[in-house]
Amino acid sequence: MNSKRLVGFSTLLVSLAFAGIAFAGNDNLPRTELNINHDGKVLVRNAKVTSVATTTVNAVLTFGSSSMNWVINVDSSAEIVGKNGSRSSMADVSVNDVISFQGSLTSGSPLTVQAKVLKNWSVQKKRVNYFGPITSIDSGVQTFVFNSEEKGSVIVKTSAETKYKKTGTSTDSFASLKVGDIVRVKGSYDNSNNTLDANEVKVFFEKRRVFEGGKIKTLPGTSTPTTMVVAFGKLDYTVHIDTDTAVVNKNWAPAALSSFKLEDHVRVYGVAEGINVEATVIRNLNL
Repeated sequence: MNSKRLVGFSTLLVSLAFAGIAFAGNDNLPRTELNINHDGKVLVRNAKVTSVATTTVNAVLTFGSSSMNWVINVDSSAEIVGKNGSRSSMADVSVNDVISFQGSLTSGSPLTVQAKVLKNWSVQKKRVNYFGPITSIDSGVQTFVFNSEEKGSVIVKTSAETKYKKTGTSTDSFASLKVGDIVRVKGSYDNSNNTLDANEVKVFFEKRRVFEGGKIKTLPGTSTPTTMVVAFGKLDYTVHIDTDTAVVNKNWAPAALSSFKLEDHVRVYGVAEGINVEATVIRNLNL
């Protein structure tokens, strides 16, 4: 874009066409800044959103007592990011959000920009893929809490668009979830309130396998059937011991449950559903 086209926008714009203006911001927001070069490339920081449409954002840039209105066209080629640089979307842009944008001037009034990048400083969400067991479910508001390995206890919000999967096949409802399910949740995590807006929830049902590196956290009773809690990695599993479960020592000789102690290291062979293991063999490596 040449200087002749710039004249049509405003006297103020002509005076800024080959320069930049900036004012200091606070610690959490960028400094107020406007840069326009001779090709009509624009960089604006610290504008406030006044309205949002499907592919358009209206914003105002304020310098002291002066202000400048902008129309930002945001099509599918534009990159939208949150405060921490993670991917975001137009659905996350709201009135009064603070944004920065860069792109190219186009004809229009107020000043109009075809955006290349729009950064929303008011959005602290990031795309995540967290893993852990469900600890509680609220069917009334379609949310659940799970103990993620990455962030600890996280509140998961679901919607009509959330997809549910079990062992690779789709399921059709929130109602299929239950406390104890180990899930991997994909979606947008908001660090400010510790919530995760779920795009996908996948429930894992493991085949029978060896659980290694276990450490006993609660002792079982001396007779079967009974249960004990064993930590495998970062997760606590409830191990179910039936009357036909083989209980052995490190040499594979029969052992008594009464000889087990807290912090003993065990290996468990069995099948898991969530954080519950139905044990076929329990081997105590400290005996």
